[in-house]
Order: sequence, then C-alpha cells, then structure tokens
Amino acid sequence: PAPSAASRYIDWAFAPVQGPGTPLDRNIEDPTWQKCTNIDWDAVAHTPTLDGKLQLPTVKRMLDTLHLSRCYDFMDPLSWDPTCRAVVTAIGTSFSMEFFWSLDGPRFANYSLVSWGTHNSWQAGSLDWAVESLAMPPRASLAKPNGVVGYAMCDMLRTILTQSADQMQTSTCSWVASLAALSHKAPAITIKLGMELLWAGRIGGSNLTGCRNIYHQQPGLIPFPTSGDKWVPDFYSSSLTTGCGGNAADCNMGAGKPAQNAGLTFMWSQTLESSWMAKNYGSCLKEGVRAGLKYPGMGAADEFKVELNQGGWFNSMLWSCEMVMDPQGGSCKLLLNTNMCQFMPEDLCLRKIAHEPAQEVVMEVWQPLLTKYKSEAFQEGHVTPETRDAYALPKLRAEVAHLPVLSKYIDDLVEIGAAVGKPPLEVERVGGLTFRWPSFTEEFLN
Repeated sequence: PAPSAASRYIDWAFAPVQGPGTPLDRNIEDPTWQKCTNIDWDAVAHTPTLDGKLQLPTVKRMLDTLHLSRCYDFMDPLSWDPTCRAVVTAIGTSFSMEFFWSLDGPRFANYSLVSWGTHNSWQAGSLDWAVESLAMPPRASLAKPNGVVGYAMCDMLRTILTQSADQMQTSTCSWVASLAALSHKAPAITIKLGMELLWAGRIGGSNLTGCRNIYHQQPGLIPFPTSGDKWVPDFYSSSLTTGCGGNAADCNMGAGKPAQNAGLTFMWSQTLESSWMAKNYGSCLKEGVRAGLKYPGMGAADEFKVELNQGGWFNSMLWSCEMVMDPQGGSCKLLLNTNMCQFMPEDLCLRKIAHEPAQEVVMEVWQPLLTKYKSEAFQEGHVTPETRDAYALPKLRAEVAHLPVLSKYIDDLVEIGAAVGKPPLEVERVGGLTFRWPSFTEEFLN
C-alpha cells in the first residue's frame, strides 16, 4: 500500500535524525504499563502547551528517570545524539498530529487502552461508553483515538529505551526478538519505526502492514491474576484462568503478568504474525484474526489456535528479519546446526527450511494431505518413493494451488530433490518441526 498521510509526515519529521542512536539505559526491568498509568493523562490533556505537559511532575519524573530531560538541554552533548533527537521528534510530532484534521488518530489506538494501573490510559471523554468489564474479553468503543496518545508515547519510549519488550505469557518470543534487538542496537531507528506503527499501522522500510482486523483488539482491558485470589483490575474477581503459551521458563517469567502485553510490543508481534499468516494463506481473514487475544475462561480449542500462530520457526524468523531488520539490503541469514541437513548440502538445506510454510498450514493443510495421498499411493500399489511421488505430487499441487507459500514449497522440494538425487517427499522429511539435532552448535554460542 502507498504510504499514508501519517507515514509521509513522520518520514518528513524524522529526516534530520541520522544514525542508529546510543542506548540511554540498559535492560532496566521495566513494567511499562505500571509506570505509564502512574501518570494522570487527564491532567496532561488539560495542559495546553507541550512544554507545560513535559513539566507536569509525573511526566517530568518519567523523563528524568530515563535521562530524557537531557534531550531538551541543548548544552548537553547527549541532546545531539540521534536517540535524543528521535525522542524530541517523536514527542513533538505526536503532539502536532493530534491536531491534524485529516488524521483519525493513531491506527493502533486500541492497543493503548489500558485499565490495569493507577489511572486509566485514556483521557476522560475518549470512550463512547464505559468499558464492558463483564464481557470476555472486555471491550470499549474508542470515540476519540487521540485520547490515548500520551499513554501510547510513554509506552513506546519506555519499551524501547529501557529495552523492555516483554512477551508476557504469550509464545511470541520469535516475533518480539526483532523489536528487542533493534531497541538495543538502534534505538533512534526503532523510535521512528514505533511511530510509524502506532500512527500508520506499518513497519518502516518494508512498508509491512498487518491485517486490518487486528486494529480492533484491546489487550489492555483483559484482567489477569497476580497472586492468590488477587486480580488486576482489583474490581475483577474470577475462578477462571488464562493459559500460558510459552515454554516453562517463559511462563515462570510471565507469572503474575498480563496474558499479553499492550502497547508497542503487542502491536509489533501482531503485525508480524498477521502478515506472515496472510502471506501463507494468500489473504487476510474477512472476519476475525488468526492470532487473537487470550483471556480468562477461553475455550481450549481457541487457546490452542492462538498459541499455534503466536509461535515462530526458522522460516518465520528469517522472514521477520528480512521485513524489519534489513528490508533493503537482504543481509539476514539462518544460522543453525547443519547436522540436521542429512543428505543435503548446506545451501539447499537452508533454502528448504527457509521456505517451509507456517506451522498452522503444515498441521492443518499439508500434513493431512500428505497422509491422504501417500496412503492412496500405497493402496494403488505405488510402493517405491519414486512411484509414490509421481502419484502424489500432482494431486498435492492441485489441492494447494490457492496457497502461495505451500505451492512454492513444492517447487523447492522438486528442484532440491533433482539436485541431490532424492524424491521430493524424501527431501520434505528433512528439518521441519521434528529434526533430532539441537538447533545450535558450540560455535554459535561463542
């Protein structure tokens, strides 16, 4: 899609900001939603000037904690660092964009509706009606998206500058990893990417956008248990639970946290997830989303579906890197233990693994079709790999012709098979989700 008015304005505003920037803090354990809901956003809204807003005690305290007050002191050498230039530009640009009549507010405004803290994240009058807290997941109608801009900027800047991208209790580590890496290595660039994502719903140089239905999600309204029978918000009480989607270590780290993050981290992961799945299926869903929200009392089948699409693999990790880390230069590559490649040379093995379809497509489409046509081939007397493939491949191609990634994957299997002298469906068995080797080597760890 062509860049929106918001994207063009952000590109213009950030043009003078050159360079990756210097991290201002390193790996602070920052519960961003708690810090940003300590600010009374009504008081901020009622202060007319940007300078006045920045001098409010709670806002100034936040700026001082992150050393951002130094960004406004032009006698301080730090103020000329690209990170500081990006911070000042982001805050000033968002303040200006609130008054643009041609904009409808941030594209991802719903992700900054947060009811978990001391104050609501939205200004009074921003909602059409009170939050429907008894619905699950809870919902609200955001009549004035600009009413969450203050919180959204606080969340974005704190997440990036404290390097606190947190997957919470989701299994989205592979999607969140690119945000964490960019925040660490290039905070100034990441701030611009965050602005584009918040306001325009796209990620930078690749012009990557998510499926439109993800913009309606409101993760910051979903209650969560902390300890014992205590819940956030504290007016909520239930015996229901929300399952954790990560591994055991992730779930231990996520205990007492929301089921999923709000703000920048969840915008980022949802954009990548939904775009990856749309690439695999050839389109977005007309209704609903492929990786939705988790909430207390969610059915097991729905929870499994969410977790299935939250997880990533080598294929999606490489694609994610290509989309957000280096969309122009193409320098991303897979590093993995090539013992898993068996009879294939490294270059063909990496090609095969990189082009595998999404896990949901494998489990719900590809594997059932493989079983069906391999079984039929056997029943028809095609007992060698060569005759089996001659029978099964044309039928598989016909079945998946509407799925672009899977169709291309079959082409790869045929071409790689011809190069290594193996039937295509023997090539298909290498790698995948069932390889028997660790994915790393000692060399990679060092």
